[in-house]
Formats: sequence, C-alpha cells, structure tokens
Amino acid sequence: MKKILIIHTEYRTKSGEYQAFLNDLAELKKKFEVKSINLTNKDFKPFTDTFNILFNRNKELVKHFNELETSFKPDYYYFHNTWFKAAGIVTYLLKADRFVILKLHNFRFDCIQGSHYRKNKLCFKCSRSPFFGILNKCYRNSIIMSLIISLFTHRFRKSLLHPNIKVLALNSFQYNYLLDFGVKNENLLLQYNFLENNNVAINSKYRNKKKEFVYLGRLTESKGTIELMECFNDLNREDYILNIIGENDNSISFEKYKNSKNIIFHGYQESSFINQKLKSSLAVISATKSLELHPMIINESVKNKCLLIFPDIPGLLDFFPQNYEFIYKHSNYKNLKLTINSLIEKYENNPELLDKQIDILSSHINDLLDPDKLIRNFMVTGNE
Repeated sequence: MKKILIIHTEYRTKSGEYQAFLNDLAELKKKFEVKSINLTNKDFKPFTDTFNILFNRNKELVKHFNELETSFKPDYYYFHNTWFKAAGIVTYLLKADRFVILKLHNFRFDCIQGSHYRKNKLCFKCSRSPFFGILNKCYRNSIIMSLIISLFTHRFRKSLLHPNIKVLALNSFQYNYLLDFGVKNENLLLQYNFLENNNVAINSKYRNKKKEFVYLGRLTESKGTIELMECFNDLNREDYILNIIGENDNSISFEKYKNSKNIIFHGYQESSFINQKLKSSLAVISATKSLELHPMIINESVKNKCLLIFPDIPGLLDFFPQNYEFIYKHSNYKNLKLTINSLIEKYENNPELLDKQIDILSSHINDLLDPDKLIRNFMVTGNE
C-alpha cells in the first residue's frame, strides 16, 4: 500500500476546508497508508512568519519533513490547503524531486485575496499583474501586508507550473482557468470534495419542515450577508425565520438587524446544531459575491435533505442539475428575493414539488460526488 502525507493549513476561523480535509482523510485511508500534518494560521508570528515568506523557507517544518522521510517515507505529499504557514515547503519538496499534489481551495495563486473580489464585484486585474493587488491593498487593506503576501503568491504560482506536480481543481471553471494559466493538461485533474457518508434516517417531506432558512458561513462583505438580510426583510413574511450561523469578522456592522424578529444570529456552532437546523429548514441561502469553488455547505445541505438557493457563479453550476429551480442571477438581489418567494409559495401550496426538487438535487450530488468514483479519479493523480 502506497503512503501519502496530507498537509492541511487551518485558517484563523474554522471553515469548510477543514471538513473537506477530514473527509479526504477518511476516504484516502481506504487506499493509502495515511499520515497528516495540520498547520494553523490562528497565531500569526510577525517576525518568524514574515521571515519565512520573504525568504521562502521554514526550517522547523523542513526538519519535521526530514524526520518523516526517515520514519514514514511518503510516496506522495498532498497539500490540502496551502497558506503562509507552509511557506517554502512546496518549493523544497519539488527541488528534492518529491511527488507533490496540490488541491486549490481558492485562487491565491494569482489573487492575493484569494477570490478575485474587489469593490463589490468580481475582479481579475491581478491575473494580469500582481501589482494591482498591492496598490489596491487587497490583503487586510495594507500595502505592506499585500506586498508580503504577493511574494508567497508569486512563488506559489511558479510551483503550479512545475513538471513534478499534480494540481487538483475543485470545479470546472477553476479547471479551465488553470489550463489558461499554463498548467499542463496532464498535470491537472478535476477533483470535487468527498461527500461524507450519511447513515441517519431523515424525513425529507417538506410539509413537515419549519418556516426557516439558513445562512451558514463567515459574516463578511464578500459573502453578501448584509444584502441577504435586507432581501429577507423586504419579503415582509414575518412568520419566516432566517438563521445566521457563523462568526462575524467585524468588518461590517449588523446592529440594524440585531433586534429583528425574523433574523436570528447564532454565532459559531458545532456540526450537531448545524445538522439539526438543516434537517428542519426549507433551504440554505448563499448570497456570495465572490468566486466559490466547492462550498462544503452544498454537501452538508444535501446530506440533510435541505434545498439550496445559490447564485449562478461560474463553476457552482457543476453541483446543480439542469433546470434546477432555485438558482438566481449572481449579485441580483431582486432575483434572489423572487427565488426565495418562489420556494415559499411552493412550500405553502405544493410541498410535494419541493420533495421532488430535493430528490433530483440529491441524486445529482450523490452521482457527482460518488466516493468510489472520486477515489478512482484521485488514484489517477498518483499514477496508481
């Protein structure tokens, strides 16, 4: 059995990438002997981390990798989410002629902000030159921080073009984007995140669900959280609830909605609470303005027989069957309101139509994310 070392980097706040990492661990253990390293960006060390990024090195991490070379002897090094705590290690492994696999959870390779979002719309200026991101202070609204991170981004993009690397794209838009970027076809693979097995019996009859919707994710400008709450208030349906689950990064204020009777803030919650909300709710609503690749909420919602209301962002349509009714035009919140109203009307008048929609959506996702199919696909990456 071949050995694979999975390296994951946690963000400062828990996110869907971590669940995707856990799902990968569970599935890959079926075919590989697996070890994992879980790095974290929660504690930024100004001197050490800046030094590592500037000089593209991390002596402590390299030492740890050298020890694993002796004790574990990995055949593959799989970077599940690469960020500044792993500075220099991909370059180090490639120079040492190791087999490296990179899964790209964002567009950090040509956008220092990672999602090609700026000033309330999609922006691709950095794909022409990284100086746009520096001049516009795209990382933490700081020229210095943007300059430092641009160095990481520059080296990361060079790694993607190395002949000894395999790159995993999370949707068809990112796959084609990477081809245009210069990644060779033989080094690139479309690989969706695994769907966690669900053995819990769920009553999916929509007539039994509560008059509730869910937003799950970080509360930020780029996620369209304010626009979603405004849209929900404008519905004038006081008997319906919007549950907001996630941490506020304090970049925008929600004071206007704190006392709203039909918008409830739950803050960060564990998966048991989230699953219960999804099982009893009508739909998860995404109002994101930025590029998304494979949001894990898609997996979690379908697993719990909960419909999705999503924008038609490039790549996201991979996860929805043709003619799915609850896709709305990206950043068109009038259209979002109409879509929510459409779902409510069906729930009140013909809930069996929603039963049919969730069955169609579940069938599509279960086929697209079939674990046996995905693991066979992954094995092609390692030339197995």
